[in-house]
Amino acid sequence: REPSKPNPLAFFAVKDAQPENLAAVASRLFLGVQLECAQCHDHPFAKWKQDQFWSQAAFFAGLRKQGNGLFAPLTEAASLRELAPPGNRKALQAVFLDGGTPKWPGDRRPRTVLADWLTSVDNPYFAKAAVNRMWGYFFGVGLVDPVDDFRDDNLPIHSELLDDLSRAFIASGYDLSYLTRSICLSLAYQRTSARTHVSQQETRLPACMTVKALTGEQFFDSLAVATGYRDEQDTGAARRQFRTRFAHAGSLSEPETSVQQALTMLNGRFVAWATDPEKCPTLIAVTQTPGMSLAQRIEALYLATLSHKPNAEELKRLERHVREAEAGSEAQCLADIFWMLLNTAEFRMNH
Repeated sequence: REPSKPNPLAFFAVKDAQPENLAAVASRLFLGVQLECAQCHDHPFAKWKQDQFWSQAAFFAGLRKQGNGLFAPLTEAASLRELAPPGNRKALQAVFLDGGTPKWPGDRRPRTVLADWLTSVDNPYFAKAAVNRMWGYFFGVGLVDPVDDFRDDNLPIHSELLDDLSRAFIASGYDLSYLTRSICLSLAYQRTSARTHVSQQETRLPACMTVKALTGEQFFDSLAVATGYRDEQDTGAARRQFRTRFAHAGSLSEPETSVQQALTMLNGRFVAWATDPEKCPTLIAVTQTPGMSLAQRIEALYLATLSHKPNAEELKRLERHVREAEAGSEAQCLADIFWMLLNTAEFRMNH
């Protein structure tokens, strides 16, 4: 493949090109089904059985790594369409998760046949899984939650809505842009996060918008805009650090702050630059522009970070903080206020 085109090698490498690993993650991502618990045995209360797991894994049976390195080259035996589970059991043929038997036209690879079925209108899982994942991205919680756990005892909070969106998504030709517009133009998405009635806390339906943590990428972009940052010599190091350290490990609606995240915002290299009144473009403009009153300088910091002015009480308290400081330290006090605003939940959350 050309370097500029998407390449799945990293995906296969992370899963060690093992059919069982690939089948498990593909089912989660594209079908919203967790098959892992059926890998070793039949669970008495689960819908999916061990044979179904290994029949799904058989679509990846022909993949082989050539070597021991992480990114060792891969080969695929396109004619291999069966896989024997551990324990000297008989080999199982590749079968779709809905029980359908694949057709093998020409020399098409099993993975290609699986991909065709995934996006077929006859597939009862893909459209709902995709719609639910996108709904979960925008609302912080899926119609089925977790978004990759469709099962009989984990029903959607609004099955008719999920069905309607799924049908529309299929009719659009699986157009993600269409799905995004449909969700974002809805009245549900445009609701405020402010709770106006206690009943809004007792329902998973979007009675009000869920407050969500920004992704590492979004958070860094917000910091870059607020501070006037330009990546002229950093070669993307700061962005990579934030993408890694602020990656979400759990639900967007229930973010947890790690020690690394706290230290990054307390005294990290980027934040040290961002709160230096002699280096940060925003602070230079706010502290050195002649003719501005102290109130106007504080208001400018609020507008740069939170996009609104402080209320009367906040402004009074912050003005007093600056005036009571040592003479000649106004710029540093304003930098401290800027640091405080960058660390507020209002700046770090999507609300």
